[in-house]
Amino acid sequence: MSLSPTPKGAFALSGTILLFSTLEVVGKSLSGRIDPFQLTFLRFFIGGIVMFLALCVRREAAPPIRKLPGLFFLGVLNVGAAMNLLQLSLFLPGSRASTIALIFSCNPVFVVLIAGATGKEKLTLTKCVALALALLGMITVLFPGIRDGLRLDASALTALAASILFAVYTYLARSMSLSIGSLKMNAWSFLLGSLAVLPFLLIFHIPIVRFDPAVAPQVAYLAICVTGIAYFLYFKGLGYTGVGAGSTVFFFKPALAALFAFLYLRETPTFSFLVGTPLILVGIYLVLRKPIR
Repeated sequence: MSLSPTPKGAFALSGTILLFSTLEVVGKSLSGRIDPFQLTFLRFFIGGIVMFLALCVRREAAPPIRKLPGLFFLGVLNVGAAMNLLQLSLFLPGSRASTIALIFSCNPVFVVLIAGATGKEKLTLTKCVALALALLGMITVLFPGIRDGLRLDASALTALAASILFAVYTYLARSMSLSIGSLKMNAWSFLLGSLAVLPFLLIFHIPIVRFDPAVAPQVAYLAICVTGIAYFLYFKGLGYTGVGAGSTVFFFKPALAALFAFLYLRETPTFSFLVGTPLILVGIYLVLRKPIR
């Protein structure tokens, strides 16, 4: 499976895959050391500034006034809902970064399901098979054992909710991206979405910028590299390769995230993870080999 016909595209998407694959691992390492909602705010506020600076360099930073309400809604959906749930799933007791990454990588499958349900795309036999395989894999991961009855993995269930909401965000953001450009859409939605989280932090007395200085490097990495640079590389790569090759980041992410989780967190794959992963990856592959337009 070739990522790109050009070296520049391959380099950009390879960087994207590597950075995105570290999100859950680094996020999990911060459990108990910073509030998850505070971390999400810092990630997208700082990351949004990084992307805004990229817009300034390209002289495209002017705010799209008529699009701001829609960008605000997308920001709340992505930052306020999906990403907060994703970070929360990593902080729940017993959570595993590799499992969270696998579940969240299912979002392209949910995009297909949403498109089919709304009549945007026809649910072909191949797509139905992909959905069935991914669903079976997710059930395997969500219910890791039947000892003493079915035991639901709460962290994986929270990640599943995050994945579904991110799929809704991706589906709704397509028209906005075509209208004003992906970089501008994400820069403004990141900033507006992070600012929308501020009242929540203030109401529940969650610190905004005060946290253990020892975790500053990880916070900076997630904000600047994973949220800012990775998205910039992603959209840069799409310019060289098109959406088809760009979408493969979600195919390669689970395996890399599992490797990083083993090396960095000493996570060993569980039986349910080993059984569910091939099913989910085949489902993702069947979806991504012909991306939605």
